[in-house]
This record gives sequence, C-alpha cells and structure tokens, in this order.
Amino acid sequence: MTTVTTTHGIRRVGPRIGAEVIGLDLTKPVDGATADQLRQAFREHKVLVFRNQHLTPDQHVEAVRVFAEPFDHPTAVKDATNPLVYPYNVRQTGKASVWHIGGLWRSPVFAIPDLAWVSPASAGEGNAS
Repeated sequence: MTTVTTTHGIRRVGPRIGAEVIGLDLTKPVDGATADQLRQAFREHKVLVFRNQHLTPDQHVEAVRVFAEPFDHPTAVKDATNPLVYPYNVRQTGKASVWHIGGLWRSPVFAIPDLAWVSPASAGEGNAS
C-alpha cells in the first residue's frame, strides 16, 4: 500500500471546541506525519469535521485507525463488506437524533486514549488528564 503525503489545513470552527480539516482526502492512506497532526488537532479541538468524504467501509475503518483501533459492537447491524462498520440512519430509526456516544459498555469506555481521564480522590485535588 502506498502512503500519500498530503497538505491540509485545520480551521477552528467554535470558540471552545471543533475544527474543520480542509484539503485531506481520506480515501487515500494517511502518512505518519499527517496522522500525528490529526491526533494533535483532536486533542486540541476535541471534535474534527472532515467534509465531503465519500468513503467505502474499508476506507472508513482506515480513517478511524488514524486515531485508535476500531472496536466491534456486540449488537449493532454490521455492514456486509466490513464488520467494523455499522450503517446507521437516524431518520429511519429515530435513535440518537440529537447526539450519540457509542461504546459506553466497553472497559475502558473509549478506545482513544486522549478521552480517558483519572478522577482525583476528592474535589479540588490533583489534575485530570
């Protein structure tokens, strides 16, 4: 597999969270330096938007792997070509119509290490990380 080095931009879209990744085609493999930049942007902005990406199920899984290894959901309907992709039509199901957090049944809950934290022993002591 050939890895393509790309030039892209990251534009803040909200006062506290959110950034848009511009000029990155996720249908192509992401090189290591770009992956590092995306992970840093995720840590900084907490939400990244990649507009107009038309990914196959396999490309979707590879894009997720930039951030963490995707996980299998025990009860989700799976895509026929890749069992790590779960087709989801909120208009059809009516579920998660405002927001959704997946994987809360997992231990640890999130696969992305930057979303894990340590709670201090009591309020005001220590630092969350």
